[in-house]
Amino acid sequence: MQNGKIAAANGAHWINPNFALTLITNALLGHELTDSNGQAPELVVPVMTLPSELVDFYDEFWIQSTPYSDEEMQQFVVTWNDDVNFADFEQAMADYTIESRLKAKHDDGLISDEEWGSLGLE
Repeated sequence: MQNGKIAAANGAHWINPNFALTLITNALLGHELTDSNGQAPELVVPVMTLPSELVDFYDEFWIQSTPYSDEEMQQFVVTWNDDVNFADFEQAMADYTIESRLKAKHDDGLISDEEWGSLGLE
């Protein structure tokens, strides 16, 4: 992708273990989350397509670190958010895109305004 021989790729869902760990942590803390039918939750991470022009950001914020900050992940654990429920997880999956995660990194000051502007993302 970096040398222009591949235009885009998909897969590599680095967030799966993070969200699985928060579900397990909640259960160990006595706050078992269930789906709307009262069953064990099943999270479905959306498939994303990574355009080659974002490969450096993907490397930095997915491969070398994580797309969610520690503070964001804490909001999925009852110790920090006693109102957390499975709908919060479902909403996070619905909102999970490369663009939304890069926007969060921009909002946190990890991507400069100049870099953000050059991406052409909303």
